[in-house]
Amino acid sequence: MAKIKVNDKGIARVSLYLNSKNPKDKKIIEFLNKQFNASGFIKDLILEHLKGH
Repeated sequence: MAKIKVNDKGIARVSLYLNSKNPKDKKIIEFLNKQFNASGFIKDLILEHLKGH
């Protein structure tokens, strides 16, 4: 589940809820824990995905 909030300055904050007991979510958690900048990685990944659509 994801939750998005936008503040009065137009900055969006995304909260991504992952359950470590769910095998798919656990893989995501483990992968993101290895990233130097997980939020930057996620942002780049989404942008790359959007370029293809």
